Amino acid sequence: MSDKIKVPEAVTKDPIIGQELTVSEEVSAESWLTSILRCQDVIEIGCDVGRRAAYLSQVARRIVCTDTEAKRRTFAEQTIAMNRVCNTVVVDDLKPEDLALGDVLLLNSRRPISQKHLDAISDRPTRMIVVLGPLSKELARDILSAGYEYCSEFSRGAVFCAEAA
Repeated sequence: MSDKIKVPEAVTKDPIIGQELTVSEEVSAESWLTSILRCQDVIEIGCDVGRRAAYLSQVARRIVCTDTEAKRRTFAEQTIAMNRVCNTVVVDDLKPEDLALGDVLLLNSRRPISQKHLDAISDRPTRMIVVLGPLSKELARDILSAGYEYCSEFSRGAVFCAEAA
């Protein structure tokens, strides 16, 4: 697996996004996420500039990602193209059918999450939700009330599994 993901030069020159890029979580071959996402269909909400999606595309079956900010989606598309990623697509907005195709939903809580996407959680579109970043009480309540259970075996992040029907 390649550890070095290229990002567009404009990303590093952007005063806000470039600063965030230097403090964001690096994903590596030993990452706890790779074990969860291996051969899975992944939906990522809050993809930022696409660096995580580009890296995780090496282990996931397919990734559909989006961000609330158009500029970041454009950077994500460029990141995906620069790294010649074939199994990942950046979309302007997730449709219910996109959510229905996912095995795992990644929620980047450091990026804004639209109310529509939060509402979609109640439909239990995926078998697992992984929250990357701080987990607010409100988000935890929404996830738990949708019928997901906290999976304590993943101590590095907030992972929720769908309850058996």
